Amino acid sequence: MRLKADTTTVYLAHAPDFAPLAALLSPEEQARAAGISLPGPRARAVAARALVRTVLGTHLGANPHELRFGQGEHGKPYLLQGPEPARLHFNLSHTGDLLALALGAQPLGVDVEAVRPLSPALISMALGPLERARLQARPAGEYGRAFYRAWACKEALLKAHGSGLAFGLQRVQLSVPADLNAAPLVEAGPRAPADDWTLQVRWLGSAHILAVAATAPGLTLQRITPVCARTGHWAAEPLPAPSAGIPRVPDSNG
Repeated sequence: MRLKADTTTVYLAHAPDFAPLAALLSPEEQARAAGISLPGPRARAVAARALVRTVLGTHLGANPHELRFGQGEHGKPYLLQGPEPARLHFNLSHTGDLLALALGAQPLGVDVEAVRPLSPALISMALGPLERARLQARPAGEYGRAFYRAWACKEALLKAHGSGLAFGLQRVQLSVPADLNAAPLVEAGPRAPADDWTLQVRWLGSAHILAVAATAPGLTLQRITPVCARTGHWAAEPLPAPSAGIPRVPDSNG
């Protein structure tokens, strides 16, 4: 399968669908998963690695079990082809049983968040003074959703850069668009390797937000399910792009 150079593809999956594919994991991945004591997180860890291997294997025409990975300075995984990093970029995020795997020909990052009740400590950790003031000016019923949009975008941006949370969430400053379906602009943060970062957001149902940071301007979403646990073969269907009249997501934070 070929990826478009100007498009990031995000595969959305339900963790229980991929948890039975443990045989596709490497011995090291299986051992790490076995060391997780709680059944739910253990199954999600297996599902996440199986999703990565099945999708990358298909795109590369390779056996999912035989793929090899390395890690960047701050722990960001990358695919190896021979001794060098592959040109296929990927990034994974999850919240609960929702998995999101982003693929592209350029550096990228993805984050998916569930909208949950907020605490002052979380707000102070994630936002700078100007961002907090901007969010306070929003209608009360939109504050929680606007916060998680910012949080997801910041995490996606730092994952795309490769520095992760070590860079510092408050060192990233974003605009606060009035439209909750619009992506913020990056006003301060880590530099992209070539062009500027492009942020994109999608609300998934009523309680989850997906954010993608990439240098490629295009974005497609696919819902993926496995069709063969032995080989890792899968099927996907595209999610429609949001329209200008997309309904606002109900706010669970007030």
